[in-house]
Amino acid sequence: MVKMIVHALCAALAVSAPALAGDCQPQWNHGIAGSGPVFPIPGSGGVTASFIYDDGTGPALYIGGDFPSFNGVAGTQGIAKWDGENWSSVGGGVSPGGRVEAFAVYDDGTGPALFVGGSFTDAGGVANTENLARWDGSSWSAAQAFQSLSGSVYDLEVATLNEAEGPRLYAGGYFFGTSGVREFHPANDTWQIVGGTNNGGYVLDLQQYTENGVPYLYAAGSFSSINGGASNLSRYNGSTWSGGGLSTNQFGVVHKLHVHDDGSGPALYAGGLFTTIGNVPASKIAKRVGNSWQQLGTGIGGPMPCPTCQVLCWAMATFDDGTGPALYVAGNFSQVDGQSIYRLAKWDGANWSAVGSGPGGPGQQPAPVVKDMVAFNGCGGLAPGTPEVLFLVGKFDLMNGVDNRSVAQLSACSSGVLGDLNGDGTVSLPDLNLVLANFGQEGSAGDINGDCVVDLVDLNLLLANFGNFGG
Repeated sequence: MVKMIVHALCAALAVSAPALAGDCQPQWNHGIAGSGPVFPIPGSGGVTASFIYDDGTGPALYIGGDFPSFNGVAGTQGIAKWDGENWSSVGGGVSPGGRVEAFAVYDDGTGPALFVGGSFTDAGGVANTENLARWDGSSWSAAQAFQSLSGSVYDLEVATLNEAEGPRLYAGGYFFGTSGVREFHPANDTWQIVGGTNNGGYVLDLQQYTENGVPYLYAAGSFSSINGGASNLSRYNGSTWSGGGLSTNQFGVVHKLHVHDDGSGPALYAGGLFTTIGNVPASKIAKRVGNSWQQLGTGIGGPMPCPTCQVLCWAMATFDDGTGPALYVAGNFSQVDGQSIYRLAKWDGANWSAVGSGPGGPGQQPAPVVKDMVAFNGCGGLAPGTPEVLFLVGKFDLMNGVDNRSVAQLSACSSGVLGDLNGDGTVSLPDLNLVLANFGQEGSAGDINGDCVVDLVDLNLLLANFGNFGG
């Protein structure tokens, strides 16, 4: 009944809706990292991982890396937390000299928790937390009782490859004994080797992706094969590995995998150091279409950023800056599709464009970089008063000329008009449709008052401001 009344009211109001205001622009937030991370060693990787986790007190940004402290906060070795207002310690951080590389939320039977992987001897001084630990929002605990992961965890992924078994936690990395991919078995609290690399290879990233109705776990990295599969990129269906049409060129390391929908349906994107993938020419980034690969324009290029650096793609994320969801790509590059674009680019499904002037700053020359990105829908206080936001982490002093030390926040376009959900400068029919389409749902699409649910309060606010527009 509410929807029927509102639809009728909408039809009447829409006749007198004003013309659209001018376009607004996404905004870079100033200095959320404060004094940022401390890098006592010139070769430090910086901030290399980012993740959004809600421990029951609201969503927060977790960052990981090899920094000994962050923004002067005690107990932030390797890991720190941002709640939208303050940075804080995560249980005292990891061991001195340790590095956090990966995050995943997984329920091992004791309730959902944040699993943290990397290269460290312990987390918060807790026993049996070497290289992998479980954080429940208040304390650290061992992720496994009988068997630790010796080596380095580079990525964690929760994937469902068998509906009867349900979701399983997978770890990829460089492990003593057999490197590759391991699967956690909650029933006996142990890790099982499900894929081994050869010749000292290692896995950098894991991603679940369904192809032709079959769910796979894709593994990317630097290896000649996993259990006889393809080089640098292979996939696992829960029982066997395969690599047909996946191999990259020799030394064509795959650093990042990401699932993105450019409007034609979800697709797997791969980024790294390769120049061919599946025998298809593709410079540093490619999209999987059907059983083959497709390059995006002419790809990523440019001169070497420094004598010891390589041109590559480090990170990918999906973000809507107010003009529609797009693929954001970061790495060591100065050209994309023949354009001069510095280390941060946007692919809208058809064209590449720059995202401001990218990362920079004299303190991190000659190669300031973004290592990871994570999008957040703005719901729950982490980014109060904003629509969707993109957090970028890495090793830089500036982002688009704004003081942001290794952590930056890009907020989607917002006209500042209460009820203008799509950022076009006016409260009109498309905004009302967003509220109706998401009525009763949790999330930010249609949520005007920021309480993370679309309800009558949001509907009344929109109707009260219907027809208002920015100057």
